[in-house]
Amino acid sequence: MSDIPKGYKQTEVGVIPEDWEVKPVSEIGIPVRGGSPRPAGSPRYFNGTYIPWLTVAALTNIPTSQLLLTETASCLTEEGSMCSRTLNPGALIIANSGATLGVAKILGIKCCANDGIAALLDLNKNASPYYLAHFINTRTSYLREVVATGNGQPNLNTELGAVHL
Repeated sequence: MSDIPKGYKQTEVGVIPEDWEVKPVSEIGIPVRGGSPRPAGSPRYFNGTYIPWLTVAALTNIPTSQLLLTETASCLTEEGSMCSRTLNPGALIIANSGATLGVAKILGIKCCANDGIAALLDLNKNASPYYLAHFINTRTSYLREVVATGNGQPNLNTELGAVHL
């Protein structure tokens, strides 16, 4: 006797609608990691006015129920932006290390992201960034305990793009 409702199927990620597909992250979008200018804190790069600077704190200091990130606490200089990764509105962003690993949001502004942020760019037109963010936020324990295990601080990298969340 099956507990799977009509119109649904069992997959490696659980029970999903029959017309859905399970795909690796790398088939949904392009996984990338932010970049941080060095040395950290240098006035040459930081506390500028050129472009917002996205850190893990900005991503995790907004309420869990708020998925759209629309502001950051600081900005980079123009030179700092050249040593980072610029992300555009609509990108799915994810804290990629530490205690906040796996917290996902949708970017609502153009900004530069530090190396504590991963992003999925050029999302497949059939993938809803809001659904993905909600889903990833339900998988933080799995990401911390299974995917990003190892010595020291848990960490995701773009090599994990083949992972089925």
